[in-house]
Amino acid sequence: MNLTLGIALFLPLLTPSPPVENAPPVTRNVAIVVHDGVELLDFAGVAEVLQAAGKRGPTEDPWFRLYTVAPDEAPVVSQGFLKIEPEYTISNCPTPNIVVIPGGRSSVLYGDPEFMEWIRRTVPQCEFALSVSTGVFVLGYAGLLDGREVTTHWSTIEALAMSVPKAKVRTDWRFVPSGNLVTCGGITSGLDGALHIVASTLGLATAERTARYIEYTWFPPPTLVEHYPDVNTRLGEKEQLLERLQLAVDRSEWDRATQVFLTLADRFADDGAAGYRFGLTLLENGQLDLAVQVYRRNVKLASGRHLYNSYYNLACAHALAGDKDQALGALTNAVAAGFQEAQLAREDDDLASLRGDDRFELLLRQLDERPGSGHGAGGHGAGGQNGGGRSGGGR
Repeated sequence: MNLTLGIALFLPLLTPSPPVENAPPVTRNVAIVVHDGVELLDFAGVAEVLQAAGKRGPTEDPWFRLYTVAPDEAPVVSQGFLKIEPEYTISNCPTPNIVVIPGGRSSVLYGDPEFMEWIRRTVPQCEFALSVSTGVFVLGYAGLLDGREVTTHWSTIEALAMSVPKAKVRTDWRFVPSGNLVTCGGITSGLDGALHIVASTLGLATAERTARYIEYTWFPPPTLVEHYPDVNTRLGEKEQLLERLQLAVDRSEWDRATQVFLTLADRFADDGAAGYRFGLTLLENGQLDLAVQVYRRNVKLASGRHLYNSYYNLACAHALAGDKDQALGALTNAVAAGFQEAQLAREDDDLASLRGDDRFELLLRQLDERPGSGHGAGGHGAGGQNGGGRSGGGR
């Protein structure tokens, strides 16, 4: 069974967001510093997280605009084999909202006076500056770590402590936020720091969805989680409700998810498609009472296939709960609304409790006698264990 609800199921409900006053730009510029000897995963991992999190609709600007920047125009080599052509230099790059300083041979950077002056001038004006591994030494030699809590790769912890005696060097977190600085440990720790930035700017729902997309298990400290916004506050009301719904489903908080969905449905009525799909998610995850609640509401506003599919799945929920009378009533209404797949109903394990009931058999015989029976419901769902399934033409 599918244990999550893809937000794409509800994309037809989305509307453009209204402008927000005194807010950061819709698209944040992210300058990813590259240099000769830069650690590949240090910058590529962070870039992957931000690029994935920043995606929006095909006609909308992304939440993050990523670009590479180097001290000069010369190509740089990462890991001894990957040649990188910097998109910008420090003299012509767009003003960044976020700066990413990966590790590697960081002495190339902190030994460059012009680059270090750019760092001193730029980082204090940024919303975030993220370092990975030895990239933190660039911030340290720029004099930006005094009074901050910081971290680095385990192999350079002692060196960092000696380099920045006025900073508190931590070894217990994979990443350490301190003001607008986010310093990360080695290599994959950059993923954690990048997800922290996503959660801080776009909300916890987006960060968790991004972590799933890159197949990364993210465990931010609870003391940070309580300060993250649940959703992206730059979204409109409808989009924020959709994100809250996704977050509740991802956490299997079914009562909360149902409350959010009903609020969404009351404020932004649709043709029953969203209610049908959300009810199906509840049904697949064994939330029978909540599925009944959602489908009972849905049959009052749905039409066409969403109506008879909702009645059919309402019958499945009642049957699984052991309420034969209610199940037969809902199935009868499904047939009256246009459901025609007698064979599906016969084989559906969700309706197994109705087999042998004379009323059920009579209803199916009547359905068999209808012209076109077996072709009207749009195909099988994926809910049954032995070839049957809930109605609706694929989920």
